[in-house]
Amino acid sequence: MKKKGIIICSIIGVALIAVGITLLLLAPKKSNKEMFTEAIQKSLGLGIDLDDEKVENTIGELKEIIENNIYKITINSKVTEDEAGYSTSDDVIYFGKNQLYLKSESVLNDKTINLEGMLKDNKFYIDFEDVLDKVYYIDKIDELLNTSSSNGDSEFANKILTYLGDSFMDAIQNDQVKTESADLTINGKQYKAKKYGYSFTGNTLYEIVVSFVEKIKKDDSIYTELKKILETTDFSIEGLGNVELTKEMYDQILEQLPEYAKQLKTMGDLATINVYLYDNEPISRQITINMDTEQGKIPMTIADYTVDKYYKAAVSTMGMEVYKLEVKEQSANNSTISLYMLDQELLTGYINKNNDNYELKLETAGNLSGNSLLLKINKDGTGSLNVKTEYTEANLEYKVEKVDKIPEMDVTGSVSIEEMSDEEKERLEEFMRMFNPISAYSKKAIMESHSTNCVMNADGEMECLDM
Repeated sequence: MKKKGIIICSIIGVALIAVGITLLLLAPKKSNKEMFTEAIQKSLGLGIDLDDEKVENTIGELKEIIENNIYKITINSKVTEDEAGYSTSDDVIYFGKNQLYLKSESVLNDKTINLEGMLKDNKFYIDFEDVLDKVYYIDKIDELLNTSSSNGDSEFANKILTYLGDSFMDAIQNDQVKTESADLTINGKQYKAKKYGYSFTGNTLYEIVVSFVEKIKKDDSIYTELKKILETTDFSIEGLGNVELTKEMYDQILEQLPEYAKQLKTMGDLATINVYLYDNEPISRQITINMDTEQGKIPMTIADYTVDKYYKAAVSTMGMEVYKLEVKEQSANNSTISLYMLDQELLTGYINKNNDNYELKLETAGNLSGNSLLLKINKDGTGSLNVKTEYTEANLEYKVEKVDKIPEMDVTGSVSIEEMSDEEKERLEEFMRMFNPISAYSKKAIMESHSTNCVMNADGEMECLDM
């Protein structure tokens, strides 16, 4: 069951991405317009047959696994900061069957901090030893998380994306889609590819807005759902306070949008999307954006290339690659990773697979050397993470396992968090400040490495002024 749950999680990730993109595109046809769309679809890997019902079934199956089983995650970590200090943390988390329990014992230099929490019967209890005087609880967790409206919000978002995708397709002019043969060199090898391209202008954006507004007008449910969302989020306008979205106001906005959008027509050429297919499979996607500068419009191209167990992503301008990421498969279970800036290697590493156990290592190179990351993920539910920088080293080990029951904490005498005293709130805020992501030692190191005047403000934050 555990392995099945992991597989389902992976499927959900792929499914959500694919479905989200699919909403922006229509099924392929044979006109130039649809040939361009088909090329885009192929480049995004949309050949998998996915529909809302299958995604819902997958999510439902994962939810059922969590509702009917209990899992335990154990995490042990240690962070050292040269002579500045150290911290350790031993944490355990149980979850499943609509319950949650967590316990943490942390040591920050010579200070020990104990935390215990529990979710049960729609209440979340929390006990901070030496920080809070009592056990406090937050009531009606389901209302706080607003889980009851999540499905409705998701349907609303999907509908908006569908209309945007349809409007995008409506704006593409069939006679402006370019198709041609092209020679493309990838990793030293030349490929005779089929190139599909389309240039997007300010006028294209205007046509998308007009088409989108027309679709929204015909769907009365959009206003109803939007009004509901704004009411639950306390929508307000500065100087006016909370504002209710009336139907009259909504209709006026829709009528005015196309008029405001006319300004988009003056933006000229904005971007060009090219997709290259080899043997009817995508080997490169390239998006060129025309950026406005004092010297005029300068094209910047973001591209990726995938062929023969080789992957490259690059950012280039004026015919020069500024950034380049390469992943080369050396064997069936080993690939190397390299990141370059102007042909200078910034990062190097590898990813290995051995019997469904994975290991990823990244190291900075050149003038940035001295930093590294090593991640291990094992099929038995264990793993580790090691991160080294010039000033710090962090080690973390974890284990995930299926168990039979969830522990419970003693909540005798617990009170609502609304009854927390001002003194306790202040102690809690002070405790949270201890976990500022930039430690005192790291802040000192940053100040020493910059030609600036740096001071610490009253909130413990660093402020630096150039001299």
